[in-house]
Amino acid sequence: MASNQDIESLMNKQDYQGILDILKDEKLQNKMLFQVETSITQIIDLVETDFIIKNLTGQNDKIKQAILYSLLEGNRNIENEEALIPVFLDFLNDKNELLVAYSASLLGAFNEEDVIDSLIKLLNHRYFDARSCAAISLERIGDTRAIKPLITRIHKERQDEVKDCIIEALKSFNNDYANAEIEKYIDSITPLHLREVTKTFRLYDKSKPVELYTKSFKDENEEVRKYASFKFVNDICDERTKDDLINSIINDSSHIVKYNCALALARILAKNHETEIENFLIECFDSEDEEIVKSGIIGFRSCLTEKSTNALIDLLFGEKNYCHNNVLYTLYENGYFYDVSNFDMFVKMLYEGKSGGYAIIGISLVKNKKAIAPLIFALNNDSIGNRELASEALGEIGEVAIEPLIEVLEDKNTFKKKKLLRATAKALCNIKSPKTTDALIKMTSIKDVYVRVDACIALGKRKNSKSIAALKECSFDEHVKVQDTAEKSLRKLGVK
Repeated sequence: MASNQDIESLMNKQDYQGILDILKDEKLQNKMLFQVETSITQIIDLVETDFIIKNLTGQNDKIKQAILYSLLEGNRNIENEEALIPVFLDFLNDKNELLVAYSASLLGAFNEEDVIDSLIKLLNHRYFDARSCAAISLERIGDTRAIKPLITRIHKERQDEVKDCIIEALKSFNNDYANAEIEKYIDSITPLHLREVTKTFRLYDKSKPVELYTKSFKDENEEVRKYASFKFVNDICDERTKDDLINSIINDSSHIVKYNCALALARILAKNHETEIENFLIECFDSEDEEIVKSGIIGFRSCLTEKSTNALIDLLFGEKNYCHNNVLYTLYENGYFYDVSNFDMFVKMLYEGKSGGYAIIGISLVKNKKAIAPLIFALNNDSIGNRELASEALGEIGEVAIEPLIEVLEDKNTFKKKKLLRATAKALCNIKSPKTTDALIKMTSIKDVYVRVDACIALGKRKNSKSIAALKECSFDEHVKVQDTAEKSLRKLGVK
């Protein structure tokens, strides 16, 4: 089987056919397939058109796919590129979906009558990728003959991805008829009560009075208000809306509208820090309404100052337990747990039960003795995910964590806490040092099958006489899972 070195050698020799021929290997792995495609992409503009045609008209689909992929991704500075059109057109009838889609995309570079006709026909192809690529290529070509077929297709289309491509293609023509048909189509698939609001936001223009858009927040229909708030989160960032967004957070009956308005404020705050918005969001923390409190937290999702960070920390250590996860996630989104200067706060959060996984992430950044005690404390956390995070972090700290972990393992009280026992054993297994060998061997006699299995796995990565002897003994363990693991580890060490 070919290797990266083989490809590099063939590249140096400029043996491009040799590189492509690697794809004839039926056992070729996807990683190597990607490597070949990447290599061909780098040189596609250096080869002759005849070379490309020869390989595209051969029998091997992988070679054809690699060539077409390279033509799509490469520089495409190819002489007599028009000679490839008949080959691309032939591929539109192929059973291979990728060949059809790639060829449809490549044909977008040619404003030829037969190309346009073929792409229009392809709009009805059974593969939705082919239909999407046809619409995109017709958009690139820009011939108005495609307008009516595109309109006809959109009324039949079921795939949203294809619909989006068709709408974008029709918009690109900047044609009154096409635009009117788009409006008709969108109206036809929009519930009656949402038609006015969707049309208003489709035609958004920042030069128009903001009230034209924010009036939707006063609509009696909750779905209308949800739609408007959603648009301000995802599509429109308009600082003129802040008063209406604030009002909706306070007064709207829908928590979804409140949250969306908070996220919209977060976008405005990130774009242009306004003290008025920051102060309002912090004031939300004092509300008796849970949804308003959560909205205030969400409003800081994209931007934090020292003032707002301190307010969030105070909220975390306060009595409003229902919002703690929201606080932690907002801090996380702003990179708080990746700042080692907050280490003492991470430890406080962990010990006081205010954060499991997030605090462990922060503590694990400090890979020295300072982090060992809190991470060992985390090994007894109720969450298996948090215990695994802690054991992995201790493994990364390395040898300095061995003795403290052995002390925990030898403590009689540990054996009454199955979670702590297993997590401590796992942490020792994660330390890649021969100094753990004796501890791992002791673990093979602990009356917990999972501990013994982990010990056998770890011993299988340490080729020494002690490890081999312990594994041989474990191959006669009373539990079949331990036996199997020990035997597998021995085979890895080359011991029969």
